[in-house]
Amino acid sequence: MSDEKQCVICDDTFTGWGNNPWPIKDEGQCCDVCNAYEVVPARVRSLMSEQDKKMEAEEIEDERRHNEGLRWPR
Repeated sequence: MSDEKQCVICDDTFTGWGNNPWPIKDEGQCCDVCNAYEVVPARVRSLMSEQDKKMEAEEIEDERRHNEGLRWPR
């Protein structure tokens, strides 16, 4: 019995545990190469995008508070 699996991203075969391919694919497993060069960078970009949105929302709220003369939260 072969322990080979097929990567859902590049279609190459690999052995071992495999990796969760999200956010590139929703199901299956990916190889270590696709995980390192595709999946992890996509996850980092996603987190950075979420952080940018959060920071923008905080800046808008700070400006609103400043313009309305409200006290800053402590």
